Amino acid sequence: MRIIEEPIQGATVLHLLGDFTYNSRRELTATIEATKKGGCAHLMLDLEHVPFIDSAALGLLALLSHSFAVEHRHLSLLRPHAQVREILALANIPMIIPMYEKEDEALSATVKVRTER
Repeated sequence: MRIIEEPIQGATVLHLLGDFTYNSRRELTATIEATKKGGCAHLMLDLEHVPFIDSAALGLLALLSHSFAVEHRHLSLLRPHAQVREILALANIPMIIPMYEKEDEALSATVKVRTER
């Protein structure tokens, strides 16, 4: 899997390219930790170019959700394909990590959460 980092409006989008599997967990975790150290308050994982996700990746997403919540940061998923969306739904990932079709929708939701506190 390749990872392309894109900063946008106070957030960071990580565009994931290729299968999201056990083999890609170290690279993704290292990239996420680097973005957090850089002060990222909202991380969006763009899954548009991810054709497959395995159980290890689902577990990683659950752990990331927890660590972001504890640190009062936001984590969002963007544009998962139908097959990946179905796998995420079966694992109840949308219950813990919101999914959006556009970056601006995720940014708007984050602003709304901040103003409600």
